[in-house]
Parts: sequence; C-alpha cells; structure tokens
Amino acid sequence: MADVTFQSVVTLDCRACHPACYRAQLNRFVLDGASTEPANYYKALKGDQAGTQGTCGSARTWGHCTLSIENGSPAAPIDFPSAAPEIDWKDVVSTAVGQAISIAENQRFQDGNHRTALVTMFEMISSAGLHVRYDVNMFRLYVFMKCLSDDVGEFPRHTSAESKVAMIGIMNRSVFIRVITDQDIAFAAEGGARPRGSLIPVAFNEREGLARTVKHDLPQQLQEVFAYKAAMDQAIAASENDEEKRKILRDRSRDSKQNNPKVFARFTWLYPKYSHF
Repeated sequence: MADVTFQSVVTLDCRACHPACYRAQLNRFVLDGASTEPANYYKALKGDQAGTQGTCGSARTWGHCTLSIENGSPAAPIDFPSAAPEIDWKDVVSTAVGQAISIAENQRFQDGNHRTALVTMFEMISSAGLHVRYDVNMFRLYVFMKCLSDDVGEFPRHTSAESKVAMIGIMNRSVFIRVITDQDIAFAAEGGARPRGSLIPVAFNEREGLARTVKHDLPQQLQEVFAYKAAMDQAIAASENDEEKRKILRDRSRDSKQNNPKVFARFTWLYPKYSHF
C-alpha cells in the first residue's frame, strides 16, 4: 500500500476528540492506512460528545467518530499554541509517558502498538504547547516500550514502573518552550519576524517529523543492531582461538566507532558486554 501522509490520516484534533479515536488514527498512520482497531468500538462512540468542540472532528464538518475521511471534512493541519512559561511541564511529560506505556501494555492493535504509543506521547506533549528536541533519543524510548513484554537483545524485560521512570528521564531532557531570540529575528524573512521574547507555537511540521521518524526509522534502527550482532557472532565463530576472537572484536569495534557510531552506540547499549572492546 502506498504511504499515507500524516495530514490525510490524522484528521482529528487530539485536544477535542476521544483519546481512543485519536490513537486509532495514529495507528492507521503508522501502518500505512491499515485499520486494526475493532470496528464495534466506533459504533458505540458514534455521536458521543468529546472535547471542548463537541463530537470528534467537529472543528470542521465531522458529526461523529470515524476513521473514514469520506464521512466528513478532516480538520486542516494546525499548529498548537505555545505553553505558558509557568506550565507544570513535568506533569505533562509524566502523563504522556503513562499513556504511552498503557497503550504498549494493552496491545489493543494488531500491529504497531509500540510506535503508536510513542506517537501518541509526542502528540500529547505537543498539544500542551511543548516542543520536543529533534535529537531526542527515540531508539531508547522504543526499546523501553518493547521491553515491557520481552527482552530486547541483552536488555532485560522491565516493569511498567521501571520503563516509565527511564522514559520520563529522557523526555524531561528533551522538551522545552521555545522563545524568539535575536538570532531568530536575524534569520527571519524581512517583515515576518515575531517580536523578541514571543512564544513560538508547536508547528504541524514538527509533529509530522516526529511521527515519521517513529514510523519509518525505529524498526530499521533495531534491525540494524540485530544485523550487526549477527555479523559479529559469525566472525567470532569463524575464529580459531580466544586471542583471535578478541582481535576481531577490537578491530570491528574500532572501525564501527569511526564509520557507524550511531549503530555501534545502540549495539553496545543493548549488548553491554561488548562495550569495553
């Protein structure tokens, strides 16, 4: 199936619709348009009130909950207004992480549960007016989601409380309120700059960028680590003695640190016994 764009699938405003409806939209985005949520759920919610603007999607012409954009006009992409400086942003992060863990544990969807959980978390944080750093460590967040049900490499299974603490720690270092600076004004188009000190809204393209990274990059990143481990094991198995094995590990580690540092860092995090070579 052709890739489904963020705009054409995520048609509901997460601040004014049923949380389950929005999660299902995000799952459909992650799975390129496949809908894996039980249909009876939407029949039960059809016409039910949700959010400050009425029923799901009513920011435009939607009159009831649905995943089909044929039944109404989807809301246009929107920017979320910035949070006020006095916001309790740590509470926002804690709540969003808790929702993500709940989605991952319940496994309501047939596929894409962990990625749907992460996109939901980012959307909840964005809707509160908080920006997420572009270099947030999504790989570790993804692993903390997956290890709720099984070991990931040599990374042991975690309880929901353990994963929540770890994920909150990552996100607390990765969210911020963005304020216009002199540098922003200097780089802005002539006449288009906001006044210095203005709070910058969370742009739709920021949200879409986070969602696309979760959708496309995370499974590939994990498979790259597993492939690296398999190649390492194959090379070691072909060696004849322990000294030769250690040399292979040293040489491969040195080469990977220089030529593929991100994969090597992820590999040694999942397989820490290799980190000292």
